[in-house]
Amino acid sequence: VLGVFGWGFCDVSERGYATVVYLRVNNSSGHPFILLLGAKTKLAPMKSETIPRLELCAALLLARWVARIKSTLTLELDIVDMYAWSDSMIVLNWLSVRHETFKIFVSNKIFKIHSLIPRCLWSYVASANNPADCASRGLTPPDLKNHELYWHGPTMLMKPISEWETMFSPMSIDQLPEVKPIIPTALTVLCTWRYITFMTINKSAM
Repeated sequence: VLGVFGWGFCDVSERGYATVVYLRVNNSSGHPFILLLGAKTKLAPMKSETIPRLELCAALLLARWVARIKSTLTLELDIVDMYAWSDSMIVLNWLSVRHETFKIFVSNKIFKIHSLIPRCLWSYVASANNPADCASRGLTPPDLKNHELYWHGPTMLMKPISEWETMFSPMSIDQLPEVKPIIPTALTVLCTWRYITFMTINKSAM
């Protein structure tokens, strides 16, 4: 075996969110093998949440699932790199910014994701190529049995990593939701300096 790579996909619908994890094994023959390791689903919370928040919860579910699988396989396999995909531009941009930039809900989720899989490379996948979409929206048993995307992942997994189209469009901070409001502090510092100066002058006069 020349290399083992882990791949995870996540997606969400209004009913719940799902993750799917694969292994790609490269051997001496030069032909990679794609293995479905497992999928995990979770019902959406009863409390109404925005779609970006639910997408972030799906990313956290994937991070927990990937971390668990990796720790289980570490004794048997040397997983070279981990890759994760989402079809949410907002989540991908959230994950590329320091977690302290955002409000508590988003900040905590980002911190947990990076703590669980710190070296994982997050990329964009179109919804049509996202195997987690099958699990989040549901399939009938006959459809699932012959669903190539779910069992084998998107066709890009068979290509060299250099040929993947995984880039996503960066968004500026003011375009992202859940950004923590910035509280001006310059005036407070200036008033404090004047107060200290005034006290110093009074003491000198005494």
